Amino acid sequence: MPPKSKIFAKARARLTSFGVEVVKEPTGQVVIFNGGRLNNISKSKIESFIRTATEMANLQMKVFMPKKSYSIVELQDKSLCEILTNLSASDSEKPLFLQDEKSKDVSILFFHISSAGEGDLEDILPEKPEGLELFENLISKEEEDEIEKEVMKKMDSSELKHRQVVHFGHHFDYTTNSGSKEDISPIPDAIERIRTKLVEDFGEDFDQITANIYTPGDGIPPHIMARKNDYPDGNVRERGNRISLTFRRCIDDEEEAARIIEKNLVKDVYDHIADDFSASRYKMWPLVEEFVDQVPKDHFVVDLGCGNGKNLLKIKDRGLGLELSSNLAKICGSRNIEVAVGDCTRTQLRDEICDVVISIAVLHHMSSVKRRVEALKEIGRILRPGGKAMVTSWAMEQTNEEGKASNYAKKENSAKSPNSAHLPIHKARTNFEAQDVLVPFKGSKEGKSTDPAAKHRFYHVFIEGEMKSLAQEAGCFQEIKEVYDDGNYVLFLRKSIDK
Repeated sequence: MPPKSKIFAKARARLTSFGVEVVKEPTGQVVIFNGGRLNNISKSKIESFIRTATEMANLQMKVFMPKKSYSIVELQDKSLCEILTNLSASDSEKPLFLQDEKSKDVSILFFHISSAGEGDLEDILPEKPEGLELFENLISKEEEDEIEKEVMKKMDSSELKHRQVVHFGHHFDYTTNSGSKEDISPIPDAIERIRTKLVEDFGEDFDQITANIYTPGDGIPPHIMARKNDYPDGNVRERGNRISLTFRRCIDDEEEAARIIEKNLVKDVYDHIADDFSASRYKMWPLVEEFVDQVPKDHFVVDLGCGNGKNLLKIKDRGLGLELSSNLAKICGSRNIEVAVGDCTRTQLRDEICDVVISIAVLHHMSSVKRRVEALKEIGRILRPGGKAMVTSWAMEQTNEEGKASNYAKKENSAKSPNSAHLPIHKARTNFEAQDVLVPFKGSKEGKSTDPAAKHRFYHVFIEGEMKSLAQEAGCFQEIKEVYDDGNYVLFLRKSIDK
């Protein structure tokens, strides 16, 4: 075994790498090295150990347990901190042990600290995560047992990766991500009572219910964590089988479904990420800049889905932006760009108001074929006869004819989610594996694109010829040209002169 002084030096260096500053004098905070969640140590074990060590059975303390190999304890009496650090002092030859949840001894060290690492002093979970509504005592223990029996009766009905599923009411169709109109199972009384309560609370007539059965260690990131332990109040608790019930309302009306998708997964997301998104969008795409630079000085330009207005900055004296996100529209206003808030399928602009339309990276946010065609028809309606338009969208193909990858994609594929109940979440900088995907935004508020807290936007990525076909269906353009450019499809359109 190495000398204790060497063990201490390595421990201090490790803590320093996490941003924890070790000091000699007591501050009211101590760090327990090797005494964290990653060591399978629970909050209750730490509290019991400290109360025993200080001989104070009712000692009050605050224990922070980040997902690391250490924990941090706050004590009002600094002299108690001194007692703890003396237990593992470098001149003491006797190792100090704390028992983990399996009653195994784990060697620990106490240090005084003046500052903790980023996020170390935050609660394990926020009091109320964003968007979560907690209904306490919604069901009784007896109802829970009854629901479990009903679910287990049908447990062999379907098995997916990482879990088994059982359907009640309309079966969930994993190929269309919607409720089946043909496969319908009765809803047991125990589940029906819960459904009725939720209908009363939310005003939605849920008619599709999926029970997901997870065994310990199974889960579907990011909405169910695949781990074998939970940490309620900082304590380690081994997981058993878990059953979750998902209640949905099947929407038969395609237009209503599209409206809901685009509100929740486009408008609301861009309203939330507007500042970070704007900061990441500061330069015009070369092909767009070339197109805008060729617009005659006396032509009026409308930018449908203008974002932060970057494509109008050069021509703001003769341009107008339309933006679905009110927060992005405010950013345009701060740049002295004329902007209106609205939907690019129904702009409220008068007929033939402009000479040129640009719509950059917008059409791929339309969630149905009908909406995409409507957006193109609206471009035709507001253009004067003979007017030009440029429309761009992300391409599913991220390589050109020579096989060269676009600037966006690397030579790795986004992980598929076989039989997922949700749209696949696209991994940044990879090739697309489906046309309809959720794309995470990686901003300062949301963290990495793989972070469960990341905000997801709906995208329909296009295949070759698809955008051209939609423009033909719109029926108002005499010239239609589709080109591929660095991972995007671009439409160049000219409105028919003959009405």
